[in-house]
Amino acid sequence: MTKLPIDILLESLENNSGNYHSDSIVYISNENIIKIEKLTKEKRLVLNLLVTPFLINVHDGRKYELIDYEISNEVIGQGTSKVIEYHKNNLLPKEVNEWLKPKLIVHKDDYHSFINFYLHYFEAMQRMTFEEDKTAQKLFNSGFKLFYQIL
Repeated sequence: MTKLPIDILLESLENNSGNYHSDSIVYISNENIIKIEKLTKEKRLVLNLLVTPFLINVHDGRKYELIDYEISNEVIGQGTSKVIEYHKNNLLPKEVNEWLKPKLIVHKDDYHSFINFYLHYFEAMQRMTFEEDKTAQKLFNSGFKLFYQIL
């Protein structure tokens, strides 16, 4: 059976050292997640992805899902790529509103928009201090590490 491009990408990201394994789920580290560019560049792969960040204590396995920081994209065959913004009057943390965009609608041939959307996101996530999310801030400051689940 031939593997789909998304399966190949996930397998390549998941098989790096430094990721966190829990049951049958692999959470991808900050160091490994940026390899997404290298793994998609040659074939200019534009894939449907849902990226959910987690703060994880790698010593005892406790996890905190950063659902407000989740992003995704949708690949389309016709039309132009566009970034979907958050509604202006939302109650999300300031960092999320200023640094993240929740979704990208991307044309199947628009690799540039696809990869820039994700690289910007991963860079922004590395700068997060979780000022307005007191639970996340407490966990982050106590040594929880940032990981990603990709579906």
